[in-house]
Amino acid sequence: MNYIVSIGSNEERERQMALAREWLRGLYPDVRFSEELETEPLFLSRKALFSNQLASFSSPSSPEQVVAQLMQIERDAGRTPEMKLQERVPLDLDLLVAGDLILRPKEMERDYIQRLLHSGFGAEE
Repeated sequence: MNYIVSIGSNEERERQMALAREWLRGLYPDVRFSEELETEPLFLSRKALFSNQLASFSSPSSPEQVVAQLMQIERDAGRTPEMKLQERVPLDLDLLVAGDLILRPKEMERDYIQRLLHSGFGAEE
């Protein structure tokens, strides 16, 4: 099945985004990444900028298994409930698309997601 994942960070962005790419390459060898964009925070009072990127890959894993792997990556990156309350996001990985199914339609409508989708996915990094 083909998947598209949103990657975001507003805390140690350069380091966390590089780690996310490394971990995703380890799990999904055919992963490809979009360009990386810097965006203003949405729905947060903390004004720290976000780095955002999309990843595309195929996997025989179920969507539930992929979500569990993404959540483990977030935990490994140091994301805790306390950090969420402080609006500090070391890493946020959201499964947007699984096969032909759009799992997060509101996120898919966001301007930056549409820009990243239209920019395409480059080669494996």
